[in-house]
Amino acid sequence: MKATSQSPAPPLPGERGELFQVLPEQRELLLITGRGPTDAQPAQRTTAHR
Repeated sequence: MKATSQSPAPPLPGERGELFQVLPEQRELLLITGRGPTDAQPAQRTTAHR
């Protein structure tokens, strides 16, 4: 099978275009956040409990 080179898609106009520009950055931030906590950390309370 021969590999083909694809050119980037043209930018989309309006709100949809803005969304597609922001999504990769937000996805990367979410992935970085998900790497941090250990298995025990999500079970810890982060606020004062009375």
